[in-house]
Amino acid sequence: MAAPIDQLRGLRVIEIMQDLLSSDSSDDDDDIIDVQLLRNNARRRRWGEVPKVENFIRDVVDKYSEPEFKSDFRVFRETCNYLIELFEQSVYCPRGAPFGGVEAKSAEEHILYYLW
Repeated sequence: MAAPIDQLRGLRVIEIMQDLLSSDSSDDDDDIIDVQLLRNNARRRRWGEVPKVENFIRDVVDKYSEPEFKSDFRVFRETCNYLIELFEQSVYCPRGAPFGGVEAKSAEEHILYYLW
């Protein structure tokens, strides 16, 4: 059985295709955009690409105001920093050489991803 997200994607593809087939010439610009979205989505799924913002924590999260931080992570920044310290000291925090060629994420990244 397909996952619900895959079913929704499939329904969206069908909806776009039906719209493309039934549209008139005044919708040509929208059609081009829809086709580009379909192609990009198919490529991403095929190659396993996920769009990412590089250095998101350093460039974005670290610049959050206190209300923005609390809104996104549901805890105060001070509480989050305390959790990061606890996790860094625990046996569960990954340490050492990269595993499988992938560098281990920091304790901060683990906690922020978990809270997000």
